Amino acid sequence: GEIGMVAFSEELAKAAKYFRQVGTPASNKENEFLLGSRFFKTVQHLPLAIAGRSIRKDQKAFELLSRLIDARIVLSLFGEEKSQTLDLEVWPWVKKIASLADPSVEQVYEISKDAFSSQNDLIQVGSVVFSNLNYEKSKDRKRILFALSLVTNSFDMETQLVDSITAAETYLSAHKKGGFHLDHIAPKSLFKEEILEAEGGSWVHQPGNIALLTSKDNIKIAAAEPKLKSGLYLSSKVILTQALGTAEDNKLEGVVRKAIDGAHAAGHPTVESWGPDTVSQRNVYLWEKFSNRFKIENIYSDYV
Repeated sequence: GEIGMVAFSEELAKAAKYFRQVGTPASNKENEFLLGSRFFKTVQHLPLAIAGRSIRKDQKAFELLSRLIDARIVLSLFGEEKSQTLDLEVWPWVKKIASLADPSVEQVYEISKDAFSSQNDLIQVGSVVFSNLNYEKSKDRKRILFALSLVTNSFDMETQLVDSITAAETYLSAHKKGGFHLDHIAPKSLFKEEILEAEGGSWVHQPGNIALLTSKDNIKIAAAEPKLKSGLYLSSKVILTQALGTAEDNKLEGVVRKAIDGAHAAGHPTVESWGPDTVSQRNVYLWEKFSNRFKIENIYSDYV
C-alpha cells in the first residue's frame, strides 16, 4: 500500500530528474558521451538513453551504450536518413536495452548490432552529403563545425594531448563564445564571381575548404591567399589545421609531426597548391576520419 506508493513516487522523481539530465544540451555525467545528440538538439536518442538508465551501475557498459546511441544518431543525421527509418531500428533497440539487468560491454555490443545494420549505407550516402555541405547555410555550417571539431579531437587523442572523446566539446563551446572561427582556406574574395561560377563555385564553401582557427588568427589572415597562410596554420594549436602547412614551412617535431605526416600519407593536402581538386581531396579525407569514429566496431574496440 502506502510504502509501495512512496517507493513508486521516489522512482518517478528519479526518472524525471534523469530525463532532464539526459535531455539538456549542457554536459553532465549522464549525457557527456551524447555529444552529437546534444549539439544538434535531437530527440531520437532520448528513449534509448532513458532505457539505458538501468545499466548505469557498470560505468564501461553505460559509456559504451551512450557512445553507440550517439553514433547511431550522428550517422542518421549526416546520412540524411528518414526519421521513420531510424525509428524502426530505435524501438527494438530500446526494448533490448530495457531487458538488460546487469550487462557487460560484450552484451551491450551484441544487442546494439542490429541498429547498425545500415551503417555502411549511411556512411556511403553521408560522404556525398558531407562533400556538398555549404558553409553559407547555417544548418550545414553547424555540421561542418561538428565534423572539424571531432576530427581535431581524434588527433588530440592520437597525440595524447587529451584522453577523452568528450574533450571535442572544447572546440564546440569555444566556437560558440567566439574563441574559434571557421576560416575559408581559399577566401571567396580572391575569385571573380564569374570564375567561381564557371568552376561550380560551391567548392569554396565545402568542408574541405574550411579550417578551424582561433578568432585572433582568423582575423589576421582571413583574406590572404592559401599558400600565404601556411606559416600561421602551422603555428596553430589545432593539429588538423597544422596539417595544411606546406612541407617547406613545416618545422614541427615529435608526436604532432608524426600525426601530420600520417594525415598527409592518408590523403590530406597542404596549401602548396589549392583549388577545387584539393578541396575535393580534403572532403574525402575528412569524411573518412570523421565517419570512422561512428562505426560500431571501432567504438567497441575501445572497450575490449
